[in-house]
Amino acid sequence: MTKYQNRFLLIALVLAMFQGCSGCVQEPCDPSIQTLRPGVCPDPNIPAGQAGGECIERILGYGCDSSDLMCISNTCLPCGGDDEVCCGYQRCSGGAVCDEGPTDEYPTCNETCTSVGSACCANNQCGPGLTCNANSKKCEASNATSCGEGANVYEVRVRKKDTHCGGFYTIRADTLEQAKACLQPRLDYDYAEFVSGDAPLQWYTVCNRLGIPPWSTVQVQAYSQAEALTCARSLCTNCTPEPGACN
Repeated sequence: MTKYQNRFLLIALVLAMFQGCSGCVQEPCDPSIQTLRPGVCPDPNIPAGQAGGECIERILGYGCDSSDLMCISNTCLPCGGDDEVCCGYQRCSGGAVCDEGPTDEYPTCNETCTSVGSACCANNQCGPGLTCNANSKKCEASNATSCGEGANVYEVRVRKKDTHCGGFYTIRADTLEQAKACLQPRLDYDYAEFVSGDAPLQWYTVCNRLGIPPWSTVQVQAYSQAEALTCARSLCTNCTPEPGACN
């Protein structure tokens, strides 16, 4: 593979770095589990990134080929459906609510608290357009906006805490505060943090020097030259990143 092919591949990886669930190889899988639920081991006969297959390693961690899959214990699991784990941003399909039960290690989607008059789910949760009545513990109609809905679209700036690679999440909400509140669980998964200040998110060209030439020229997104060098260093082992393209 030529230097320019390497560069193109790394650019593609950086563009995809905030997709899927990073930091998702939480606990070792359990070979005794035979159904697609948290803890099941990946099936070697299923392609990586697909339901039941092994998770795909990316710059910011591990993920799957679809936003309707979550990487848990290195296995891609269906998410969003009733009694399935919640997808990114605590998203569920069909009006289900992401039910964070007190004993559940992984929140699951629940359709039992998605209609007026139904019992509230754990932590006084109800489905979209509903709120939990604190006295009756029943779901009632509400004007509250759910995560992923709202009048405005926000691009919320974030960075990885360890590698300092930059990026952003796009989410619909009424206010920036609501957008950040909805995104916080995703940041916890990705080991990322919100970025304050006015520093622009930019592409930086870095030469990762290792051994003798040819070295690898990479492009990364970051909020400063120093953070770009830290990000580039995370793409290789024992290399020395320097600003600019390799000669």
